[in-house]
Amino acid sequence: MNPGANSPLLSALLQAERVVRQLESGDRVDPKVIDQLLAEMKKLANLVLEVATDDPEIPARFAIARKTLREHSTTHTQQPAGFRFQGLVDLVNSEDSLRRQQARLASEAWTSLTAADTQRAATKLGEALDFLDRRRSLIGDERQQIFFAKEGENLSARFLHEHLRRQNWAAALELVERAKSRALLNQLGHAAIRKPAAGPAALTQKEEALLSAARETARAARANAMTQDGVRGFELWDRAARLQIELGEVWSALENDSTWAEYVSLRRGAAPDLRGMRECLHDVKTRAALLSYYVDNSTTWLFVLGPDATEPVGLDTGLPADHLRACAHRLLIDCNGVPAALADIHSTEETATIEAALKLPPAIRRLSRPSGLGPNRHKLLEPGYALTYLDELSVRLLPASVQPILDGCDVLCVSAHGPLHMLPLHALRLSDGAYVGQRFGVCSIPGIGVLRHCRVRNRARSTGSRRRLRTGLAACVDMLGEQSAAFAEDGKLLDPLRKGKRVLIGAEGRSAATKQRVIEQSERADVIHLSCHGLFAGDQGWNDPLRSALLLADGRRPHIDGPSLRRAPDEFADCLLTARDIYNLRLNADLVTLGACSTGRAQVEAGDDLLGLSRAWLYAGTPSLMLSLWNVNTRSSHRLLQVFYEEWLSAGEPKWRALKSAWKALLTDTANPEFRHPYHWAPFMLVGDWV
Repeated sequence: MNPGANSPLLSALLQAERVVRQLESGDRVDPKVIDQLLAEMKKLANLVLEVATDDPEIPARFAIARKTLREHSTTHTQQPAGFRFQGLVDLVNSEDSLRRQQARLASEAWTSLTAADTQRAATKLGEALDFLDRRRSLIGDERQQIFFAKEGENLSARFLHEHLRRQNWAAALELVERAKSRALLNQLGHAAIRKPAAGPAALTQKEEALLSAARETARAARANAMTQDGVRGFELWDRAARLQIELGEVWSALENDSTWAEYVSLRRGAAPDLRGMRECLHDVKTRAALLSYYVDNSTTWLFVLGPDATEPVGLDTGLPADHLRACAHRLLIDCNGVPAALADIHSTEETATIEAALKLPPAIRRLSRPSGLGPNRHKLLEPGYALTYLDELSVRLLPASVQPILDGCDVLCVSAHGPLHMLPLHALRLSDGAYVGQRFGVCSIPGIGVLRHCRVRNRARSTGSRRRLRTGLAACVDMLGEQSAAFAEDGKLLDPLRKGKRVLIGAEGRSAATKQRVIEQSERADVIHLSCHGLFAGDQGWNDPLRSALLLADGRRPHIDGPSLRRAPDEFADCLLTARDIYNLRLNADLVTLGACSTGRAQVEAGDDLLGLSRAWLYAGTPSLMLSLWNVNTRSSHRLLQVFYEEWLSAGEPKWRALKSAWKALLTDTANPEFRHPYHWAPFMLVGDWV
């Protein structure tokens, strides 16, 4: 909380806590002083809710102090209508009890590990992390859940480094994958999951009712709103805690039936162990390997689990996080141009990262790249635009020593971490000079636990045959008025669906690509393609990453002024399909393609959870996403997606092979030799299931 912005609240809290200390020490306090403090705190009650996301500790202290004062007040005998704090007090007590049990189990786990009892250490640490997940489940707010994910990462770190020291690669990989995307896995546990064919009716009906209530509670918490029966604020936490306990009891009863075990595991948000990882990678038609990365401050670890391996291989790449961040920033500068607002960046850390990025080989002057327009197509093949720093990463991130493990693989499933989420690993080079994307299909995943959800959703996997795709939605609009004709061309990309496609084009008219129409029609489409501008919250100076959005039409205005949108996004709410909006969709789509600018970018938060558009679409129900890492070129991106859809929708190829063919088409395009530069072919990546 910012004390300057909320000084009345902070002042009242500090004064109340002083009086509480007096009361607890036995000192007499004038009842009028207590009543005056309670009256002031009542006026500030709603302000407490507003600062909850920024500083959850302040509201908790406020609630406990207010409760104590009320116990010593002679005039305040009833809870004031419209706002209750008892739920928060109960939550604080419950969370503290879980924290104590978590700490005890973690201590037992460490004692066992130092005594070389690896099995008991893993069991106790797993139980400790389960308690952490139970603490997380009490919290409905997205960013506070990620705070718990960071705590989980810190809890695991000591054990992880001990396993790495001992070269216990399997135990280390399990810990690394368990730490990834914990908040997203927790959310996916409440999303749509296919149930087994039969089950006890009373239990399944009770579970559905509890899940419905949990989803409503989460939506209200995410939007800082209230439920239909008037519950809001920290009372939502109390309700979420009770719902989670009841759901846990139902799931425990259901998993007594072995056919429900996997379903319950998905609901609980459990990350797979090594055996579960191998099952996730197994595919009768595709040989897949897992590349899992873990980045700490000093180095980056790589774990490789080949298609025939019983154990993973681990190695230290020697790449520190700072260097990876500099490479990710430099790639955006090379592809998007020097940030227009570079002079306005006040973060010393970000400024230092950008300066380090500009020094990477080949070094460039601060303003030698165009600002905001991407690179000049005629210069792309000149040495000044060579991605030398990316080629140098290849030697470390995919060293020659592990490449034999990948021989005969079709697909590399990449579980990135930290800054690596923002780098196209398919554009690394193998030891023979070929790009990874030339040799393998590549799919990216937030973590293998998320991949398991994507596989379960994919009907092609559940039926054993390719799903027949009948309906598609293409929405194409350029609200910034820069390349409207090129955007409109993308409406033809779903032509392979013939009569099953619905195309929304432009900003005005009966077929305008409005936010409302996209929301209404997306839930009925098998394939969704959106060609529009993507807005990454961090680039716009918006602190809330769930404001990352796709810029669609509202049916009233032909275009939008970019600077006005950046300054006052709330005025354009009818045009912005935000990540928060997408969370409320329920999709049946086999693939969502975001043919927009920087749609694959996301804010990498504590615990390696990603906040942005990709996470929202995965939650909404799609098993696969096609996203871009930087602002794409309209000509080359249209060609790439055209080849992809022809291969996937017409020729019946799996998504991974269709994307690989599209990359190859650009790399070998003799009419447009500049297309072989990674700027043109490498921005698009497949996220989720590859089939």
